[in-house]
Amino acid sequence: MSEKINSDKDKVISKVVSENTQTNPKPKSNKRFLWAGIIVFAIISIIAVTTTVILYKNQNSGETAADNNSDSSKLHGELIYIEGTVEYKEKDKDDWEKAKEGMVVSEEFIIRSADDGKAIINLDDGSAVRLNNSSEITLASMNPDKIVISNNQGEIYTRVVESEREFIVNVEDTSYISLGTAYKTTNSEDVNKVEVYHSKVSVNEEISVDEGNRYYVKNSSDPAKEGVPVELTKEELESDKFVVWNKSLDEKISDFKDKLGVLSQIQSTPETANSEDNATEGTEPSPTPTPTGSIWLTGSATESGVYLAWSISNLDAPYGFKIVKSTYANPVYPGSYYIYLSGSGSRNYTWAMTDGVTYHFRVCQYLGNGTCGTYSNDIVVTAPAKAEQPPVSSVSSISASSNGNGTVSWSVNGTATMGFKVVWSKVSGPTYPNRGTDRYLYYSDSNTRTSGVMEAFDGPGTYYVRVCEYLGGACGVYSNEVAVEL
Repeated sequence: MSEKINSDKDKVISKVVSENTQTNPKPKSNKRFLWAGIIVFAIISIIAVTTTVILYKNQNSGETAADNNSDSSKLHGELIYIEGTVEYKEKDKDDWEKAKEGMVVSEEFIIRSADDGKAIINLDDGSAVRLNNSSEITLASMNPDKIVISNNQGEIYTRVVESEREFIVNVEDTSYISLGTAYKTTNSEDVNKVEVYHSKVSVNEEISVDEGNRYYVKNSSDPAKEGVPVELTKEELESDKFVVWNKSLDEKISDFKDKLGVLSQIQSTPETANSEDNATEGTEPSPTPTPTGSIWLTGSATESGVYLAWSISNLDAPYGFKIVKSTYANPVYPGSYYIYLSGSGSRNYTWAMTDGVTYHFRVCQYLGNGTCGTYSNDIVVTAPAKAEQPPVSSVSSISASSNGNGTVSWSVNGTATMGFKVVWSKVSGPTYPNRGTDRYLYYSDSNTRTSGVMEAFDGPGTYYVRVCEYLGGACGVYSNEVAVEL
């Protein structure tokens, strides 16, 4: 920076002197222009010194203008699951658009679910934000040091990966600050509250609400409950379908399954454990018919999922059909993943899936009372595998070394515009996304060259560490592997 300023300064002085020589050959004029050059030189010197001081202060504070304003330094999220109607709109746009699974969302995106909708957003730092029916959020800040989610309406469950950064959910003027990993906020016309399922949550940095408690900031129907932590009962937890749904998801995730807190009191049933895939098209009716006749099912893999078609014989299905799937033969309802088709004339359906897994499928005559009558034959179809787009890397190599104090340093050939992931494990070859045996630290600044202290999460001993170029959801180039004692 100083070299550029000096170069610009020399050019200005040279230009002044040159003009002075060409247009004013008389000694008296030369003196006048010489003084002009000296004044310009003094002004540029002051600018150079001021700029240097500002940069020095910014470097000492660990921030630059680029750090604060660059979109490349911000985290992102991915809508990994959508049920029912979910919409979004971007900053400065008025129109809502239909959300799609797999889409990337960024700072100041607004996402909302309809009465029949749910959504799951996974953030780059490993945390999850889940919307219940009739809920809305704004990704207010996706700064790696401070994530802020605005709960504009409804119920929002946040499962937070523990980190040194702040994670806040705002409800109106109230800030619920994560001191652990799991809590639900509610924002309605009459209620502003938080329920804490694991560790603690700070309310406006004034009150700490412990695991297993509910806290009302506003309760219009019963103001006496405001401002007092109240213990959650097992019955309350088990009767809250949104909480049960979240528990069933958390227990499948390696980072969260051992941190269920009071959610471990909930007894999972086969249907709630599979609720992530359960979707409804239409409203379930009142019960009636008894099983008769037969159903014949066929199916095949397509580019977007599994196409299923069936015919019926001597069978009435006024309440529609349930399509059930499982990795085991002869799936049943309830108990297996399912899709509900309320139309009695339904004869085909494409189940969108691209996981490459082989499934068993059956179709059953739904009786409207939570059970099925006649089942089809069992068929086996392998879902298509989604073609992964190869990450685009601007880094040719990374070289890592241990600092001997639980940290590592690295050098880079190229520029990692989205920063780095430092991954470590007691098992050789740690990766991002993590295996069940791995952990990671994320550094969004492309100029970072030293990690923070890594945690001995699997007990003291030798851990294997690699540094990779982060490409948004995956890594590109990895460094050599370094052994570190933690």
